[in-house]
Amino acid sequence: MRTGEAIRQLLAALPVYRTYVGDQGAGARDSRILDGIAAKAAARAPGAGAEIAAIVSALRAPVDPADGKLRSEFRTRFQQLSGAVMAKAVEDTFFYRRGDYLAANEVGASPFWTPGGVGRFHAMMQDRASQMPHGLSATSTHDTKRGEDARARLHVVSEAPDVWAAAVDRWHGMNAESMGRLPAGEKPDAPVEQFLYQSLLGVWPIAPLGDEGDLISLHERMVDFAVKALREAKLRTSWDDPNERYEAAIKAFLGDLLDRHNRSFLGDFEKTAGPFIHAGLINSLSQTLVKLTAPGIPDIYQGSERIDLSLVDPDNRRGFFTGRLAFPATASADDRRFRGLQAEADLDRPELSPGGAARIVLREANIAQCASKVRAPATQPLSCVAAGMALRSQSCRGLSSARRQTAACPSVRNCGETPSSPGPRAANSSPCAIS
Repeated sequence: MRTGEAIRQLLAALPVYRTYVGDQGAGARDSRILDGIAAKAAARAPGAGAEIAAIVSALRAPVDPADGKLRSEFRTRFQQLSGAVMAKAVEDTFFYRRGDYLAANEVGASPFWTPGGVGRFHAMMQDRASQMPHGLSATSTHDTKRGEDARARLHVVSEAPDVWAAAVDRWHGMNAESMGRLPAGEKPDAPVEQFLYQSLLGVWPIAPLGDEGDLISLHERMVDFAVKALREAKLRTSWDDPNERYEAAIKAFLGDLLDRHNRSFLGDFEKTAGPFIHAGLINSLSQTLVKLTAPGIPDIYQGSERIDLSLVDPDNRRGFFTGRLAFPATASADDRRFRGLQAEADLDRPELSPGGAARIVLREANIAQCASKVRAPATQPLSCVAAGMALRSQSCRGLSSARRQTAACPSVRNCGETPSSPGPRAANSSPCAIS
């Protein structure tokens, strides 16, 4: 019993998917991880302290030829299990329960990670160039929670939390009548409602909604996604024990939300989403530019060659049509907007370093224009990240008509604007909760 408890506590304490200890024993990195989880596990289960110490010793030590087979098999099994536990507990449970900032709920990411600015980025890229020059640089996979461009758009919520929170309060009031028609006890609570609004922002079309078919398609996608998300969260319904009454209520709420007669909400949502969409497009271009030029091998997931506003599977498993890759003779509104942002960036060809990494340099005119915003000398080349931040500051300010954005807007803060309120909220707070 105590051995099982020791294994459970060690797995729960792991801050990463797995360690990579081989028969030669643990290296410096894995030793630090094992020390950390041993201390946490022992604090949580002091009665299993001896078993915890014995397991960590077995995981850490080189293989002894006398009992090498059993020790090696145990280590392999433990390291295989830890990844599965982390994936199911974090990616497929916690990420569906936390709805205040969906952009951080991503495979391999952490909602508690704190940005460190351009300097930290360059330090990480230098480390990557020396340690993993041929590592895969992926922004979308079959397993990501939403398409890379939907995620890039949702990152903007952190730049204007007050704007978003006010909008959520407004929409909550607009849809109160719909909420009141739902069965008692089956209404979406504040975190679920927030989750649905942010998810809708991520997939909202760039061009204004056209005919009723656009709304029907959006509704179908959101309903499929909502059922999956609620079951993964495992709070009111699950795959093992579906609560069809609750799921029907959520479907009904989404049906009212995206009904063409719900004009006040649809119009307000589209108007509010506009600046988020524009800033998100700049994020998308900056993200793609970094991926193509930073150390590593850029991976373009099928379907993300153009704008990818997909949700988690099954939404991101829809059919792929190669015709989407060709620019039409007559550009759509989406294409014109994206091309305009490309022209706005106005970048020179990169100069390749011996390691294959590139450093994007703005033209001299743009360096002079952006230098004051990033507080750099006009002669200093600006990295693609700084360029992206300088561009994004324009869109970020556009998110608030009343005043410049708060210090919670990273692009404004890093571009030298004067903050008008305290910095970002703590990662474990809920800046967008419905009052």
